[in-house]
Amino acid sequence: MKHDVEQHVKFKMLQRKLGFKLWQTKGVLESLWGFCATNTMRGDIGRFSNEEICACIEWEDDPQKLFDALVDCSWLDPCAEHRLIVHDWEHHCPNFIKGNLKKHGKAFAQRVAKQPAKHGAKRGADPLSQAATKPNPTKPNQNYSASGDTVGTSLKSKKGRKLQGNILEWFNLFWEAFSHKKGKAEAMDAWLDIEGLNKDLADEITAAAKIEALNRKSLIEAKRTPIMAQGWLTGRRWEDEVISATPGDATGGNSKIVGV
Repeated sequence: MKHDVEQHVKFKMLQRKLGFKLWQTKGVLESLWGFCATNTMRGDIGRFSNEEICACIEWEDDPQKLFDALVDCSWLDPCAEHRLIVHDWEHHCPNFIKGNLKKHGKAFAQRVAKQPAKHGAKRGADPLSQAATKPNPTKPNQNYSASGDTVGTSLKSKKGRKLQGNILEWFNLFWEAFSHKKGKAEAMDAWLDIEGLNKDLADEITAAAKIEALNRKSLIEAKRTPIMAQGWLTGRRWEDEVISATPGDATGGNSKIVGV
């Protein structure tokens, strides 16, 4: 595990959802990665049932609670082929695993998006593919997908610019997490203007948007006007230090969002 992982937004979100202390949350993740390194080197952890995995890592609470939190915080990705895969396992796994797979001519498991039912896809898989691709980090992303592929689905921003491919996919995940459904077209323009947007940055922004959505209720109760997505993105608010309300406490506790 990376030495600074506990500073990542997704780590803080997992800690919050599980109601754990920092060391307990790190223990869960370390145990999960250890299980994967021993049993599913390709990252296709979903070939074991949730109950089997929980038995191996000695998780004694409800398995569904753990896996819902891991998926919601993007530590695991739903997959139509493998059920679940470890998020970005090929980038963060120990080097000996990379060498072992290369030696035996095996590849890391890749996320497969759910296809329409007529194509025979498995039920219950996430309909969004999050293939790890990187756009040009030197200028804003305008009128192309992050992968450069031609795709059929696209949306137009307020300024008439296209969102498609992974750029659209990542925006949809952000929009759902932000959960303040006003000014979508304007928010698309702000999304396209984010310099260096790639999957890791999109994940960080989406995780911070979830915290913003959680805090919005207390803001409204205090008769304050919540910020819209366009302003939140333009102001790079995911980099802010925020006050994150804890469950059952509208006043909240300190939770620092640190850029990944």
